[in-house]
Amino acid sequence: MIIERYDAGVFDSGVGGLSVVRELLRYDPSQSILYLADQFHVPYGGRPLEEIRLFATGISRFLSANSCDAIVMACNVSSATALSIVQKEFTKKPVVGMIDGVSAKVANSGLQRIGVLATHGTVLSEAYPKIITANKPSLDIYQVACPAFVPLVESGVLEGREVESIVAEYLHPLARKRCEAIILGCTHYPFLLPAIEKVARDLFSSTPVIFDPAESVRAQLTVLRDPAAVRYNEGRLLFLTTGDPSILKYQLSLFLGKGDWKVGAAEWRGDILRRVAETVANPRA
Repeated sequence: MIIERYDAGVFDSGVGGLSVVRELLRYDPSQSILYLADQFHVPYGGRPLEEIRLFATGISRFLSANSCDAIVMACNVSSATALSIVQKEFTKKPVVGMIDGVSAKVANSGLQRIGVLATHGTVLSEAYPKIITANKPSLDIYQVACPAFVPLVESGVLEGREVESIVAEYLHPLARKRCEAIILGCTHYPFLLPAIEKVARDLFSSTPVIFDPAESVRAQLTVLRDPAAVRYNEGRLLFLTTGDPSILKYQLSLFLGKGDWKVGAAEWRGDILRRVAETVANPRA
């Protein structure tokens, strides 16, 4: 009998969290993952922080109820507003967010002037400046909200003159501050990394080091997991959306390539999230 249980439940407002799934699978392709894209509410970035907190706690409860042995908040503004709440609720399983690990890494990097590209909500929360300076108070932190980035990624527009023009607009303030490092403070942004790197080479006198928090999340999860724990459904990948599953199917092929997975739907009923359906999508050739 196959038990439907997952090594990790991962969620985001949209497809940005796939950058975290990509990193987790790169390190260990055999792990099973349940991913929830709350595309009914995407983007989270401009919403009230209390509303985001309710979404994040509701999704975390859904992932726990669907037998996920760990929860990954692959969303920076959810991590900023709800991580400690969910960690207190689920004390017997790892609950990992996007901000703590990379903040410690940056604080210990020897770099002084740190730029953060993030959504309005994450910038408003002040999570990155607070956590980075808690590790090392002497660092200079400069934040830039990037409201156009998430819609670009959700629509699959990742390159070209329009993208580079928008990237330049957001990088200019960090170039003027002579930032030595840039944190991609939203999980959507790594999909724009080629454009960000290209524009940064032109704008900065010295090319900044770019930090993708997904690497730190993977490292944290590796440490927190019980290495002796039983593995279930190795390689099983299920992707659920509160939006249109057919759109998510296309986005998966764009951001993850070919794979052997299932795509299905979930829906909000008040503040409770429930699974609706499941269909086969993009089988491995």
